[in-house]
Amino acid sequence: MGADEFTSTAGNTLYNSVGTTVTDIRTITATETYRASNCERFNVLQPNGASPVSGSVTARVYKYATVQTYNAEPYVQRVIDITPATNAATATGRVTLYYTQLEFDDYNTASGAWPDLPTGAGDATGIANLRITKYGGTPNVTPSLPNQYSGGANEYINPADVDIVWNATDNRWEITLDITGFSGFYIHTNPNFALPIVVNYLQGTKQGGSHNLNWKVTCASSSSATMVLERSADNRNFAAINTVTADALRCAQPFNYVDASPLAGVNYYRLRITDANGKVTYSNTIALVNKLSGVEIVGIAPNPVTSAGAATLNVASAQQGTLKIVVTDLAGRQLITQTEKIIAGSNQIPMNFAKLSGGSYQVTAITEDGKATSVRFIKQ
Repeated sequence: MGADEFTSTAGNTLYNSVGTTVTDIRTITATETYRASNCERFNVLQPNGASPVSGSVTARVYKYATVQTYNAEPYVQRVIDITPATNAATATGRVTLYYTQLEFDDYNTASGAWPDLPTGAGDATGIANLRITKYGGTPNVTPSLPNQYSGGANEYINPADVDIVWNATDNRWEITLDITGFSGFYIHTNPNFALPIVVNYLQGTKQGGSHNLNWKVTCASSSSATMVLERSADNRNFAAINTVTADALRCAQPFNYVDASPLAGVNYYRLRITDANGKVTYSNTIALVNKLSGVEIVGIAPNPVTSAGAATLNVASAQQGTLKIVVTDLAGRQLITQTEKIIAGSNQIPMNFAKLSGGSYQVTAITEDGKATSVRFIKQ
């Protein structure tokens, strides 16, 4: 079955059978969706990064009937392996893995004292708890099992929370990561895998035609850290623009970098940080606007907004000034208005939606010269 061939009933359906290993082999030249023989899908792979994955790549999925454990630690019963035929240890790509809410619910029921995975789309705590162990090499057994792989470095990954998304249309969780090396992916919530490197902040300002980025990390027990500053035009495909390796002493001091040649329009930035043991985490993502005027709403976090109503509106502005913020319902009725001072750069504006009833809304940011940008959000 070709990459674009699928039945009308199964084209967007998640493969969800128990007890059978499904394998799909594809030649990677662009984004590929991996599917079972009935066209039900289970992951997506896109070439990306410094050494984009290419050629023949095998992906396979196996779903255990119940939650499994390894070293007394539970992991989600769906296991996904992705194995390039060449350069499996060094190839880079962007992977999206699919899971059901029922699988997360089963994990939470069986996990005991371990932290919970998301209980629903608005569970920011559960999203923050999610971790991935990636085992290198090819699986030695069928079905796949933790630590039963041919080799390569194991990696403990804390995915960016914004890349853990509930797809309400297709009824599945989608977890997207930038990967160096493949193959086995296991979902869990072991807090002992929390990185000893903490991102205190990533900030950015616009100065003329340049973007000034600055950040601070706490290295804690790691003897060193490699920080890769990545940039994107679409908030999906990131590429490295600067790399810094620092020992523990240097980690205690702030870092900065000037992007003297930003992309036209909106530039998204984030940090990919690797500690001395090879563990990887990502910072928050910020945006800066490379044009003479205008603002862009990067997003609202969390979205959906919880019943408590606290949220942050992330706005990128080309110039400093005053911003009028208007919240409306879908009928256009104004419910909240406020005015905020903004800088030329990345702005995080606190919002309070506690008085809004549950439902869908739109927030609009209006500049002093009347230019507007909007985004929708959901209040639980």
